[in-house]
Amino acid sequence: MLAKLLATCATDSLRDLRDRAILMVAFASGGRRRSEIAGLRCEQLTVEPPIEVPDGPPLPSLAIHLGRTKTSSGEQDDVVYLTGRPVEALYAWMTAAKIDSGSVFRGIGRWGTVSRRALDPQSVNAINGRAEGWGVFRPRDPNGLFNRGGEPRHNPPRGDGTVAASVGTASVDIL
Repeated sequence: MLAKLLATCATDSLRDLRDRAILMVAFASGGRRRSEIAGLRCEQLTVEPPIEVPDGPPLPSLAIHLGRTKTSSGEQDDVVYLTGRPVEALYAWMTAAKIDSGSVFRGIGRWGTVSRRALDPQSVNAINGRAEGWGVFRPRDPNGLFNRGGEPRHNPPRGDGTVAASVGTASVDIL
């Protein structure tokens, strides 16, 4: 399923680089909430030592310090570790957009100008909705996970994975 989502943002345009990074970071980090993705800041990212792999180049690694989230306990700060392709996608976006501080995921104007302001959570939802993968599972929604307008009742990409699993998609195909 992730491959289908990523196929919708396969060019090297700024918009596709950003959308690919959003999708990969959201999935690889365990399905972060839209607000967590939209609010991600460079100051929350920590470069970790690369992961050595036999017969291959080392994989880049990164820690995202989420702080307190909706699901963390009172004093606990959540940290998520990413390795490999999601980190490469994030670096590609940040390099192309010349982002080295502030909000990681930003709007892009009509003429390709990268905004200084963070995307809002609804924009993250629109990016997920723009990807063809959203429509793949809508027609077979036996558990009513989408509202009448076809929008997910809860946060992507968790919702899409839930729907995919509920219709019998193999877990290896979901990611």
